[in-house]
Amino acid sequence: MQQSEAPQTKSKLLVVSLMVVTALIIFVLVNLTARNKDGAQPKETPPDSQVSPAQLGKLDLSKAVNAVEAGLVPGSDDDQSGKLASIMAAVAADPDQDTVYVPEGRYYIAKAIGLRPGVNLIGAGMGRTVFYRDDAADYLVGRGGKGDFRQALVANLSFRNEQRTLLMGDVHHLRFHNVEFEGGMVRFEKASHVTIKGCFFNRNLGKGGYASSSCSNMRLVHNRFLSIENGSINLSGHKNSYVAYNHITADKLIDSGYAGIRLPNTASNNLIEHNYIENHGRGLFVLTYSSHNTLRHNTVKSTKHQGVLVQSPDNRIEHNVVIDAGLTAIRVSDARHERLPPSIASGNRILHNLVTDTRDADTDAQVGLIVSAANTTVEGNIVDRRFGRSFMDFRDGDGNTKEGNVYR
Repeated sequence: MQQSEAPQTKSKLLVVSLMVVTALIIFVLVNLTARNKDGAQPKETPPDSQVSPAQLGKLDLSKAVNAVEAGLVPGSDDDQSGKLASIMAAVAADPDQDTVYVPEGRYYIAKAIGLRPGVNLIGAGMGRTVFYRDDAADYLVGRGGKGDFRQALVANLSFRNEQRTLLMGDVHHLRFHNVEFEGGMVRFEKASHVTIKGCFFNRNLGKGGYASSSCSNMRLVHNRFLSIENGSINLSGHKNSYVAYNHITADKLIDSGYAGIRLPNTASNNLIEHNYIENHGRGLFVLTYSSHNTLRHNTVKSTKHQGVLVQSPDNRIEHNVVIDAGLTAIRVSDARHERLPPSIASGNRILHNLVTDTRDADTDAQVGLIVSAANTTVEGNIVDRRFGRSFMDFRDGDGNTKEGNVYR
């Protein structure tokens, strides 16, 4: 009886072992997938990538008008802006149409493109369908329509102009996917519910690739910013916006007071997470009365000045990694202005951040953490000492607490 049960026992053990191995493989694959989704550095979108309109917005292509068949001329030195405007107006007026499809080619635009509510503008691919203008004094994409754009989609194309790329005000529910903005700023004013996803901000001049003001519920995700003149994302006066999984870098270190991501002028209730920032003057910068923002799980590498600078009250800075910062990795301090009331950096929480370096300190003044504001909680942060960075300059003030910080 025992001999007959032995093969069965071995068989059961083999089945159990296979089940365990299978479970482990599934566990690893699930975790790798989750890690890819939640990593700080999204995959870069190559300039010549191509995504079909159907993939981007599940568009009904039977409602699309081919702009070339309707008279737009690719590769011509003649201005195409009037013809494009006429095609978009015709689509807007036709209840059976909602999309202008622009085939591959370069299209010269002398007068700013006016996007229209409810009209999708779709190209053949970033770097393939290119609208360009050579006018440093005006924008390539202008104010055009206002109000509710009814989730209109702009996708699969490039906008190129030397100084100014896009300016839109008082627009809502508009989407940009897989769009290249090259040469000038992208600026929204008093806009809301605008999504910019998977786009490429390429060598933009000015205060930022995205430099908008007084907006709410904006969503900037999985974009790439390359070699911006001063700073990449400027969220002036933004509220309830989400900025995540953006890859922000430059060919060389930018010597600027701006930042990879900057939140000035009463920006509030914004969530900034899982961004990668490299070679900027500052990495993350919260200033001029901006409060109740959360900046978490970001990676900041190689900054000229601070990795993270907070000069406003009641913000949460947690689980960020700061690598090879300038003089100070993380600094919290009040700001004094000549013509404005001071911005008091009280009530901030600096939690579980990692400060580390890959090279020797340039000066003895390089510090991990500086806190010179009231009611600040500094807890669970780690500062790497291997390359000569000093630990912490914590100035005791009203309500300040520190606990569990490590200098290793």
